[in-house]
Amino acid sequence: MGPLDGYEMNALRDDVAWTLREWYDALYQVNASVEAELYACAAAVVLVHLDDCHTFQHLLSTFDAPDDKLTSLLAQLCTEGEILLRPYLLLGASCALRLRQLVCETSA
Repeated sequence: MGPLDGYEMNALRDDVAWTLREWYDALYQVNASVEAELYACAAAVVLVHLDDCHTFQHLLSTFDAPDDKLTSLLAQLCTEGEILLRPYLLLGASCALRLRQLVCETSA
């Protein structure tokens, strides 16, 4: 068999499906929250950081292991105001938005 056997392909597919669901669940929660405007502003800042992610794989690796700069940015954005935001939701929603951008760029 090729580089990935059937089990590895199923595991990879499951990981991708889980990640996509996590990102879009985070985006849904952010949009449905009373802090939606705050999350939107914070996500715009995070999207600038994610701008160098040009593939799903790069976006996935950034989500799984954010670099120090992104981790610091998330902490700052989520704790600097009177209303605390949830970093995991902010990052997941931002990844969902970046993926939408990538899909739109590919379709254009």
